[in-house]
Amino acid sequence: MMWIMSFAEFVHEANQNKNGKNIEKRSIWFNGKRKDKATGKLIESPYPRFDRYRAADFSRFRSAAGLVAGDPDPTEVLTTSKYAAA
Repeated sequence: MMWIMSFAEFVHEANQNKNGKNIEKRSIWFNGKRKDKATGKLIESPYPRFDRYRAADFSRFRSAAGLVAGDPDPTEVLTTSKYAAA
C-alpha cells in the first residue's frame, strides 16, 4: 500500500514550514501515535482523513486522464500527436 496523491492534493493537505532550514517547503504527516491502553506503548496509526489517498497502483490517475484501456502505445502517440514530425 502506498500514499498516492496529485500535486494539487498535496498542496491542499500539507503544511508549509514557517521557520528552520526547510522554510517555505511543505510537509505532511500521514500517521500519528496513540498510546495502547493495555500495554501503555505508543502505536503508530494512519489518520482516517488520508484513507482516500491509500492505493496499490496509480489507477486513480488513469481514470482521471481518460485512459480506459491502460497505457497507450507509445508509437501510436508519436504518430497521431499534433507535435509529431511532419
